[in-house]
Amino acid sequence: MKLKNSKGITLVSLIIIIIVMLVLASIAVYSGTGIIQEAKVEDTKTNMLLVQAKIKNYVEQAKFEKKEDINGITIDDVTLSITASPEVEGYYKIEDMSSINLPDLNSEDYLISYNIENIDVDVYFVPGIEDSDGNTYHKLSEVK
Repeated sequence: MKLKNSKGITLVSLIIIIIVMLVLASIAVYSGTGIIQEAKVEDTKTNMLLVQAKIKNYVEQAKFEKKEDINGITIDDVTLSITASPEVEGYYKIEDMSSINLPDLNSEDYLISYNIENIDVDVYFVPGIEDSDGNTYHKLSEVK
């Protein structure tokens, strides 16, 4: 009995192809989650820098007006309203983020600290930013 030369894929080669494709897919998913995590960190850092830049304007205005506090300073017909944070000593909560043209940010997540003499502003992100090593940072000065 003579066997015909059959063309096609064998079961063993099909299993090998499936295993190779699964390995490639798992590598793609793993690297994709890393990229997504990095994008979230960069987005949060960008938001913190935006808050810092906006508040720095109020600090500069307070220094120009020779005031000791930025609460109640008005820029472009917008008066800044901040309150002391009960969670983090030395930091203040911005009452309304839309007042500094950042309405998409949650005012509960961002706290600020400032020094009028040095025109220095630091931003505290309450939920924290977790890096790839598992360390959690809250202050913009730590993240940079």
